[in-house]
Amino acid sequence: MSKSLGNMVFVRDALETTTPQALRLYLFDVHYRRRFDHHETRLERARGRAAALAATLGRGPVGPLGRDASTRAVLAALDDDLDTPRAIALAWELIKDDRYSSANKAATLRHLDTVLGLGLSDAPDSTSQSLGVIEASDLPDEVQKLLQEREKARNRKNWDEADSLREAINLKGYLVEDTPHGVRVTKV
Repeated sequence: MSKSLGNMVFVRDALETTTPQALRLYLFDVHYRRRFDHHETRLERARGRAAALAATLGRGPVGPLGRDASTRAVLAALDDDLDTPRAIALAWELIKDDRYSSANKAATLRHLDTVLGLGLSDAPDSTSQSLGVIEASDLPDEVQKLLQEREKARNRKNWDEADSLREAINLKGYLVEDTPHGVRVTKV
């Protein structure tokens, strides 16, 4: 990259097309000892990941930092010469893993967010908001209770009960979708 060639990307210009959180995640996606080359496709991927991580972080209560293998792996990556690309990749795998609770995932992500200063917990997920996705805290208490019961039924692998609770939530005017990133609730 060279200013004279006109192929430099300035932070102020990048912030016109992306969020600060996505830009930070994009920059941390390359180890600090390696050469960094700008690629618009990587920036686009960082936008999606930042939105997904922020949505996971904003969903449900945050428990204490876990001592499970996944959390230890994320922390070990940071301890190993601040290997942020590996830590972020491990965090990404964590949010897709159904073996861990939402509270455990959120605690690990909040810790990573705090250590790296990504700002994910500070940012509302504008993409989700524009799609009508509703945060659990913004739902009526009755719907929140049904969602919690449904999560418990799913953890017990009681699929019939989980499906009937989904229908009860649908009757209240909310659509529940299970995604690789967790449950998404939208107003019908």
